[in-house]
Amino acid sequence: MKTYQALNVFIIILAFSAKGYSQGTSTSMRELLIPQTAQSASLGISNVASPTFDGVFLNPANATRISSMNILLSIHEWMVGTTLYTIGVLTPTRFGTIAVVSWNLSTPNIEYRLRPGPSEGSFTYRTSFYSLIYAKSILENLSIGLSWKYITNKIFVTEKDGYSFDIGFHYTITPLIFSLSFLNAGEFGNSEKLPTSIITGCSYDYYFSTITTTLFCALSSELHNHYIRGHVGAEVNYINTLFARFGYVSGFDSHNLSFGVGLHIGFVKVDYSYIPFRYSFGNSHCVTLQFSLD
Repeated sequence: MKTYQALNVFIIILAFSAKGYSQGTSTSMRELLIPQTAQSASLGISNVASPTFDGVFLNPANATRISSMNILLSIHEWMVGTTLYTIGVLTPTRFGTIAVVSWNLSTPNIEYRLRPGPSEGSFTYRTSFYSLIYAKSILENLSIGLSWKYITNKIFVTEKDGYSFDIGFHYTITPLIFSLSFLNAGEFGNSEKLPTSIITGCSYDYYFSTITTTLFCALSSELHNHYIRGHVGAEVNYINTLFARFGYVSGFDSHNLSFGVGLHIGFVKVDYSYIPFRYSFGNSHCVTLQFSLD
């Protein structure tokens, strides 16, 4: 009975988040939508209900499902020379789970011209954020998570900064996990709008002998425009050691499909993702290294 009630609530949330919220307003800092880790990239950002450090970036409440200290290092080669670096540390405490994250993006060698003709030189576009995350179980199967980000950006000689907040909820009815999060709410620069989003989704685990298959689905909606995206993904793992992943995300002209693999040995986990881009943007490669310290 509880499972059916939860499914009904989840369907209502999906319908609500799919609505348009405005007449369409441009937003800055679109790079905040780029997946930070290989698992997220390979699953088409469908892993909002993943009880892993990777899932914490999409829903801070997922942190309550992690029982040991985790250290995460990730490098992501995005399109046209853009590179992202992510470093995070997460640890459970008696008062809840705490994490700190540093994220940096750079796009080098952008030419500028003061007049038609040869370029006068080049510069590097940079964006960084520093995040503090806190999550706590408030009921047996229900968790809440909060995240605060300080964001900085530099374009040529112009520098801006701002902040954003995330809040997420995580509800478990084994083998189902339901997730709802509200991301990137805040201010930036001269009252510029961030890509504030609602994302809701679920995951389902299916066990067959030594193989576990996890199915993910999610729906995201940006509140300042009409962008609504569907996300689906699947992860197959053999004795929690070898992982294969596939994902699909709608709503992007530049890419839809994604793929990935992973290896988990002892306290070390290595993940890789690949996203093929259209329009000569190149391809995305991401490698994430995680250490679980019991």
